[in-house]
Amino acid sequence: MKPEDLRSFRWYGGDGLRDFSHRARTRQLGYNPEEHLGKPVIAILNTWSDINPCHMHLRERAQQVKRGVWQAGGFPLEFPVATLSETFQKPTPMLYRNLLAMETEEILRSYPIDGAVLMGGCDKTTPALIMGATSADLPTIFVPAGPMLRGHWRNETLGSGTDMWRYWDDHRAGLIGDAELAELENGLARSPGTCMTMGTASTMTSAVEALGLSLTGAAAIPAVDSAHHRMAAASGMTNSAVASATSSARTQRTTGVSPVIRADPFASGEGRFSLMRISWEGVSEFNSTTHPKWSRCRDACRGPPCRTRRCQRAHARGSCRVHRRYAGCICRPRGIARP
Repeated sequence: MKPEDLRSFRWYGGDGLRDFSHRARTRQLGYNPEEHLGKPVIAILNTWSDINPCHMHLRERAQQVKRGVWQAGGFPLEFPVATLSETFQKPTPMLYRNLLAMETEEILRSYPIDGAVLMGGCDKTTPALIMGATSADLPTIFVPAGPMLRGHWRNETLGSGTDMWRYWDDHRAGLIGDAELAELENGLARSPGTCMTMGTASTMTSAVEALGLSLTGAAAIPAVDSAHHRMAAASGMTNSAVASATSSARTQRTTGVSPVIRADPFASGEGRFSLMRISWEGVSEFNSTTHPKWSRCRDACRGPPCRTRRCQRAHARGSCRVHRRYAGCICRPRGIARP
């Protein structure tokens, strides 16, 4: 890799006034020239916030990502971006998904960045980050927040995204009292991380892994497990190395998308089929298909959806529809009415 092949070289490598200003302001940040010049600048887009319990550990995880970037010879910079908390934001975080996608894209476009590490996991955060990074067309890797620990109450295992509704109905029906409800509040969600049930968060991060945009097995690592620390560091190392390796090719390429965004020609189909398969098993969240740009991967595949033969055969057999009564995707021959 030559320094002039890096995208960030446009900010730092010239002899003009703006290049001089950028180098001077980087000294103001406390960095020496040898710490960043000629190295890929890796942006860490962090959705940590005090109001988002799913991401409350990402402030610490960003340090592990930075550690990996440094070890691979990169220069990490952390960027705080909007957090979409499914548990607190009203009327729904879906209204702000595109706002985060636009923020992600414009940050990656407007700063001296050669690669990006996306940190998120709570429901709409994942498709928003992926959509923005795909449009920005930079080497990208996703670090999922990871599921929280399962809940406990009176020798019973609790699911954060399911038992909340069940016990609230029991309380309304008078089957449990205020004391029992207070106990449930303390045991329903007892660690950082996304819902440990197969809801939107786990469905989205599983699809991201199938697309090849996160490390293998990353979506299933609990948020508080030591393996999550190691996965974050490995993600930083991977993105820094790939950004270095692809920088030369990017200077010669005029069309197409980043090799990391487009992991392989079948990535788009694999992402859709992972959603369909999870749904067929009856455990997926139906609203994963409400992210059309995400689910079709229009930017990632640069062409019409369903390009793989397997996907074409599936759609020739039947249409894939969402049944709101059941969690998942129901494939049936075209023309047959919904049950």
